[in-house]
Amino acid sequence: MKKNSKLIWVGLLFGMVGLIAWLYQSLFGLASTGMRNSFPWGLYIACFEFYVGAAAGAMLVCSLACLSGKKSFEPVAKIASFISLACTVAAGIAIFMDLGSAQTMMRLLLSPNLGSPLLWDILVLAVFLVVAVIMVLSMIRPQREAKPALIMFALVMSAVLGLVTALLFATQKAQPLWNTLLFPLDALLVGYALGAALVILFAIGLSKKDRVAEQTSSFGFLAKIIAFCLIGHLGLTAIDALPLLLGSSVENQIQAEILFGRYGGLFVLEVLLLAAAAAMFLSKRFNQYYKPLLLSGVLVVLGVFVNKILMLMAAFNAIPLSLEVDGAGLWSMPVSTGVFASGTDSFVTFWGYLPTLTELGVSLLPLSAALLIIAGLNNYLLKKGSEAGSEMESEGKPRQDLDNKVVYRIPRLIRIPPNRDNP
Repeated sequence: MKKNSKLIWVGLLFGMVGLIAWLYQSLFGLASTGMRNSFPWGLYIACFEFYVGAAAGAMLVCSLACLSGKKSFEPVAKIASFISLACTVAAGIAIFMDLGSAQTMMRLLLSPNLGSPLLWDILVLAVFLVVAVIMVLSMIRPQREAKPALIMFALVMSAVLGLVTALLFATQKAQPLWNTLLFPLDALLVGYALGAALVILFAIGLSKKDRVAEQTSSFGFLAKIIAFCLIGHLGLTAIDALPLLLGSSVENQIQAEILFGRYGGLFVLEVLLLAAAAAMFLSKRFNQYYKPLLLSGVLVVLGVFVNKILMLMAAFNAIPLSLEVDGAGLWSMPVSTGVFASGTDSFVTFWGYLPTLTELGVSLLPLSAALLIIAGLNNYLLKKGSEAGSEMESEGKPRQDLDNKVVYRIPRLIRIPPNRDNP
């Protein structure tokens, strides 16, 4: 209960800070952020991509755990459903943050543009939210078990959400780094790895140490999913990087200079973090103990977040209109920042984007919502399990099933029901 209480207090603290920062942004507009016309998508969109990937990945884990039919996978299925719902809500909040105000959101809903990829992404996110709620209800109410058809639909929706969100980027023809056939698949693999890693982190973090050992088989299964997804991502990254390194066109030169020059450190950091995590998850020496599993999961979370930030920085600082001038090399057409003030450039060919304190504060809002949802649902299970245990003891029944084979204990993430085949 102490871990759960700490998570709730952290969530409430983040929520208060995020709300104050959002009120400040509402008063002074998006000019209080580090974003400009030349760099319109920043930390908020990176958070949106991060949470969408996590929601899709956690739903994949939940669906596969349910389809396996293994009792040892039940704790993983429950926490995965919680994470999927929490990250779906967080993704919706991240979109709201990026729109800047409630009025903009109302205009989007009341006067929708059916040709907008963002609108279709929001609609898919809304459908996914309904599925996530139903899956959570089926997890916390044993009498309402998820039907195979629902589980399969949830599995399909995990792929649909990841692909549709990735298409929001891949359809941007002005951004060659995104406008590739491999981008949606790569985003899906990264999201699946992130979701599975978060399941491991929360399953270990919210469980007692003596219960972690009982989930070794499920963690081993998740470790393989993460490792193969990361290997796929690194392979697709290499396929995308080779044309930039070997190409001789002006476009390739600009993209290569931005990605491997200005942001080469971030690129190397992402590769190292995710490659190290993949190697650790593949090693049996690491994936059978909770401390190495925690470290590997943290590496995945950090590596994926660097990937989302780098994706934006490298794309928006590669100016679409560039010319090769004799004797001067490459020349990029300056882009308006949208801000006219003394001491600042109104037209730039590069924008060194860094999130402001306002952005960092507002970004705590979706994180706060996610933590509170996970902690709240887990707390509900703990109370329900405690009540069931007290009821059995008051009736003089031992915490043991009728076959004397499985001890009836109340783990932090799941309450194993009595054997229903026995009267």
